[in-house]
Amino acid sequence: MFGTGLPTGTVLAVAVMALLPVAMYLLYRVDKRRGDGHVTILGRR
Repeated sequence: MFGTGLPTGTVLAVAVMALLPVAMYLLYRVDKRRGDGHVTILGRR
């Protein structure tokens, strides 16, 4: 996958670990802008 010689599962795991903090930060920013003080994941409490 991607010509790295790594197993697909390893590449996916690394990609998820790298993207998860970014996704959490973006969700945090959206919640902060809404200003109700509740953390929501995909619109659910």
